[in-house]
Amino acid sequence: MGKFDPVSNSTLYQQVTVLGGQEFGAPAYFNGALYFGPVGGQLQRYTFTNATVSALASISANTFPYPGTTPSISANGSSNGSFGR
Repeated sequence: MGKFDPVSNSTLYQQVTVLGGQEFGAPAYFNGALYFGPVGGQLQRYTFTNATVSALASISANTFPYPGTTPSISANGSSNGSFGR
């Protein structure tokens, strides 16, 4: 994260471009997964493999119009996570 170079992307560790829409909010992290809520898309869950974001693991049934959704998480330690939007 960070170190963006507009001339060359060689300094980027990973660029996630599969969200399907613009992202105006911040992602949420919980229990080894990253959650995004892009404009016009569903809430999306990604897991990690070898310290990089891997393929889409699951999506919500709901679609969120502009400005998308910013997920928030409330949990009891690493269990009983519930997600708000």
